[in-house]
Amino acid sequence: MQSRNASASLANLLQSCIDNKAYKAGKTIQAQIFRTYQFSNTFLVNRLIELYSKCGHTQAGRRLFDKMPHRNIFSYHAILDSYCKLNDVGNAFEVFDQMPGRNAVSWNLIISMLSRNGLEDKALAGYYAMRECHGIATKLGLNANLYVGNALLGMYMKCVSIEDAVMVFGDLPEHNEVSFTAMMEGLVGADRVDEAFDMFRLMHRERIIDCVSLSSVLSVCSKCEFGVDDDGNEGKRHVMHGAQIHGLLVKVGFLGDLHWNNSLLNMYAKLGCMDCAEILFNSLSQVSVVSWNVMIAGYAKGYHLQRVIECMERMQSCGVEPDEVTCVNMLAACLRSGDIETGLRIFNGMSVPSLASWNAMLSGYSQNGYHREAVMLFSEMQFRKARPDRTTFAIILSSCASMGLLEGGKQIHSALWKAELSMDFHSGLVDTGLKVFKSMQQEYDVEPLSDHYTCIVDTLGRAGRFNEVKEIIEKMPYKDDPIVWEVLLSSCRVHGNVNLARMAADELFRLDSGNSAPYSLLANMYSSLDRWDDVKDVRDIMGRQQVSKEPGYSWV
Repeated sequence: MQSRNASASLANLLQSCIDNKAYKAGKTIQAQIFRTYQFSNTFLVNRLIELYSKCGHTQAGRRLFDKMPHRNIFSYHAILDSYCKLNDVGNAFEVFDQMPGRNAVSWNLIISMLSRNGLEDKALAGYYAMRECHGIATKLGLNANLYVGNALLGMYMKCVSIEDAVMVFGDLPEHNEVSFTAMMEGLVGADRVDEAFDMFRLMHRERIIDCVSLSSVLSVCSKCEFGVDDDGNEGKRHVMHGAQIHGLLVKVGFLGDLHWNNSLLNMYAKLGCMDCAEILFNSLSQVSVVSWNVMIAGYAKGYHLQRVIECMERMQSCGVEPDEVTCVNMLAACLRSGDIETGLRIFNGMSVPSLASWNAMLSGYSQNGYHREAVMLFSEMQFRKARPDRTTFAIILSSCASMGLLEGGKQIHSALWKAELSMDFHSGLVDTGLKVFKSMQQEYDVEPLSDHYTCIVDTLGRAGRFNEVKEIIEKMPYKDDPIVWEVLLSSCRVHGNVNLARMAADELFRLDSGNSAPYSLLANMYSSLDRWDDVKDVRDIMGRQQVSKEPGYSWV
């Protein structure tokens, strides 16, 4: 009896530590568990691992996990969740492979982590394995269990398998806010916004509306990001959905809270309805720097640079100091409007620019045609020890590819990778692009996505460096992406590389035999080389495949 009371007391203390992220107190409780010989209490040790994970001390949790005399599925979930939150793919799979049994929660954790890290091929393989898990759950009758059903919902939505998710949702005898939130967010992610709001109405009818669910639906509204279109149709409907949520918040009396007001402001700004945002903002008795930042971001998104400047001046006149987010929003507004000079002044005024600031400035240069400046800024970024991410690499590789269109003969001088380069403009940028691409994995452990492969294939292809293109394509995991093959085919046509062009065309035929573009490009290349028999072969293939040539292409 005394032992049970001690266990209950320790469990309550651990829950308090978890709620407050009290790592040091947790270490004290761990010592108490060891002293009272309760290390064999799997429940208590699981809670300790959960605490260490929440506090960012994954290794401490792993040491406990390895020493556990008795583990259950929750032990594995606790340490797996810790690794997945860190995006530690290697250790996560090590634990996942050791699991004696995997359920919907296990697959949910691993698939989510793979998706976040751009490993779509592995996530897809996990998805098919997860379907088998679903089949087993159905046979055992677990699919009607709310906990298992919600986990299955989450997995299917992350894999954008909407119909499977709808089926799981329908099989559940009851729903909670987790069920509805998973469905709403998944439907919005699949551009099925009206159905997401139908879910919210059903949620309202089932009387599940609470603070958590309202916060979730506001988040869903904000993710729609649909402004009013030219005809005033589609966008207006989504603004009306948002207005309904606004009315419900008024009805339940939540609008006295600054958090809810900021959430509403953010929703209207994301929907592009700045008139509604202004009315709400001007009616507020209390605002914060977050409120101002939302307004500035909304104006910036709509390319209203003058309104951005006015809002910034008004903010300062009210005695509110701009923060880093304010500066990033101001920077984005200037660059979107093509005001590079003002944007650069804002950027240079930052003592330690954040990654978002670096990416905004790089994107501004690239989108406004200042590709050389983008490359030079990227060099400065490395010199200042700022760590790039996938977005950074996509921007700089795109600039390198775009510069391949320009005439050569110019010189660039940039400190890149701690080396001074002085070389022919075009070949130099190709080498720079290739070096950047290789550094993604080798130096930064960032897995290239399809966009990155497209950029480097385009860069090398324009330069006629097809041996290097072949090496990259052989290792590329995105062979079902038609854009990569279209880019390669276009470069092959320019340089007359028939063999590689044929390979690219074959891949495009495999992916979409009804698309006339690859046939036309291939035929144009053959005709430019006076290979009329090959032109005839392409025409015959088009006839057999019943492909109609789109207007605007020339065969000769």
